[in-house]
Amino acid sequence: MGYTHMTTLYWKVVSDSSVNNSGTCTVNGLELVSPILSGREGLNELKVAVSALRNAGAMVDESCGLHVHHDAYEYSDKDIGRVVMLYARWEKVIDYTVKPSRRGNENSYCKSFEGLPWEELRHCNVFDWSRRYGITRYWKVNVEAYNRHGTIEFRQHHGTLDPDEITAWVVFTQNIMEKAKAGAKVTRNIRNLSFKNLRDMLGASTVSARDSIGLAAYRIIAKNFKKFAGLDGITIYSGL
Repeated sequence: MGYTHMTTLYWKVVSDSSVNNSGTCTVNGLELVSPILSGREGLNELKVAVSALRNAGAMVDESCGLHVHHDAYEYSDKDIGRVVMLYARWEKVIDYTVKPSRRGNENSYCKSFEGLPWEELRHCNVFDWSRRYGITRYWKVNVEAYNRHGTIEFRQHHGTLDPDEITAWVVFTQNIMEKAKAGAKVTRNIRNLSFKNLRDMLGASTVSARDSIGLAAYRIIAKNFKKFAGLDGITIYSGL
């Protein structure tokens, strides 16, 4: 199937000109797109699909990314703006949960929010951000997806064929959505940028022992942070 934004009831493999085509025997690279998934059943279906990719010999490289859409049907424009501002405030920490190719402005398909006039944005309708400030779909959080799909899209994570890593990113970004919907206060300056404080802000430190998915997700996110921050000798963002 050619590239399409159409949501389907089935998994589809589509061409994507932004992805390396090595070994695909096609002009462009390929992208796997899921139908709408929900709950544990959806996560189990995800694992089956990723297993099928691995068995078929699929590969990922730095041109690949993991894009997760979350339903935002009941979110107001202020809720959606809060999602972006919450993400942007913690972006420097979140950067170290992903590979270097997806940090800062290293990738033109998931641009950084750093340097934007947040005091102006705070008083501007989120759907005017594109017109006024050039914030398009190719940012780490894509709000333009709301107009087309009724979703908010998180685009920063590197491509992966690890179903547990994918699940972790789904859980992590869902927590950001829920925290924003609950009216989380977005502080102007965060004194201690650490993974621990990010985790605490999202309420992950109080995850019930019965929530095996949530606990596993944050172990993976913390493991990635420790690995990637450690490789760069980062100390200011320490605190797991």
